[in-house]
Amino acid sequence: MYEEIFQIVPEPCLVVKPGGDIVASNAAAATILNKAGVDTSGSVFALFDRADMADALRRAAGSSIWVPAAATMTAGSLTGLRQHVRMRGLRVANGQPQVLMVIRKDAPNAFKEHTDLISKLNAQLAEQTRLRSDLQKSVDKERYLHGELIHRVKNNLALLSSLIRHQSRTEDSDAARRALDSIGLRVRSIALVHQLLDKNQSLEVLNAGELIKELCELMNDSVLPEKVTLDADVAALDLHNEDATSLCLLINELMTNAIKHAFKGRDSGRIELRFAKNGVEKMELRIRDDGGGIVESETSETARGMTIINALASNLNGELKQHSGNGTEWTLIFHPREFGQLAAE
Repeated sequence: MYEEIFQIVPEPCLVVKPGGDIVASNAAAATILNKAGVDTSGSVFALFDRADMADALRRAAGSSIWVPAAATMTAGSLTGLRQHVRMRGLRVANGQPQVLMVIRKDAPNAFKEHTDLISKLNAQLAEQTRLRSDLQKSVDKERYLHGELIHRVKNNLALLSSLIRHQSRTEDSDAARRALDSIGLRVRSIALVHQLLDKNQSLEVLNAGELIKELCELMNDSVLPEKVTLDADVAALDLHNEDATSLCLLINELMTNAIKHAFKGRDSGRIELRFAKNGVEKMELRIRDDGGGIVESETSETARGMTIINALASNLNGELKQHSGNGTEWTLIFHPREFGQLAAE
């Protein structure tokens, strides 16, 4: 009888009906069925995908030669594995058609291959997790050092500003005092940027609205005449600290020029400052006074200041325009810098 030979064959073998019912299985096949959680008296379609196996079973039932087939396993931990089998019709005493199915010899190792792959993927995932952790530690360290640098620069600028003010008070020359006061105001304008970065624990991004309002308060307390009013309307836009520094200095220069030259012969005046988006990607600064406009004879006297103004506008990659008529208006339109990786985080 075939049963005796069937049981000693080392390859996994099943005897099944053309409809898929399992009639018998040898020890090697029983191992696969157990791993897949399929009853040894159940259906072969619980082990293999019916669409892959049904037609091959019908063809093999009427064949005296081996019929090769490939089917996807659909049970338990073996789900998804593609398995090669060979089948042929089997003559039995009762005359009912049956099929001898031989599964590829290495099928019992399929589960081991599956678990080995999972182990390999887990090892790769652990390595990626370790690398990500190391990278995060490096980023955190860089953020800390950058923040510490901002804090120290802020303190150094405050010290420098104090030294300049002290030196200005001890000077006998009016020209020297004016020069020192002008330098001191520029230093304090730069210091505002670092104060806000330190205050908000930010590495390179700050709010332009908050910065310009702080600058307006500084100008109002230090150089703005009592009867000259400053009207500021500033949008809360994020700026890179390099743009913020140049913008702060530019506002300082333009407002200082207006205070010095626009209101000669008058004891009152008005300065308007506007900062907002211009389109989708650009920003716009406008500073306007209601003074007497630019006088040609003053051009040579303000040449040095204009050199600074043009350099700052260039640093912002902006287009600076000036218009005179019932006062002087300066307009700067620029494309702000993008923020870096540390800022994005």
